Amino acid sequence: MVVRLTEDKVRTEADAVLGLSALDGKDGARSGTGQITTFNQLGFQGVQDKPDGWYLPSNRNDVALVLEAKASTIPLGRPQAEELLKNIRIVNEQYHKTVGLLY
Repeated sequence: MVVRLTEDKVRTEADAVLGLSALDGKDGARSGTGQITTFNQLGFQGVQDKPDGWYLPSNRNDVALVLEAKASTIPLGRPQAEELLKNIRIVNEQYHKTVGLLY
């Protein structure tokens, strides 16, 4: 039986696996998941795009992570990869080492 998960459920599952919410505030890092927080709120001036998940360490030489989650019914392809790459480019404005995860 195929399980159909909404984007919210996929994002929650990714958060449970990655532990992003649990890392928020540890060692000064900003970390979490959601659909409300904008890059602007995360310190990227004027960028209203909303990442599905993020890990932004206080040390900008450390590795940052950006998550792009999709419902299980959406095939992962070029448009989804382009959206993730756009978010990676945004994070790269402040972090030179950024990992993107399409979940």
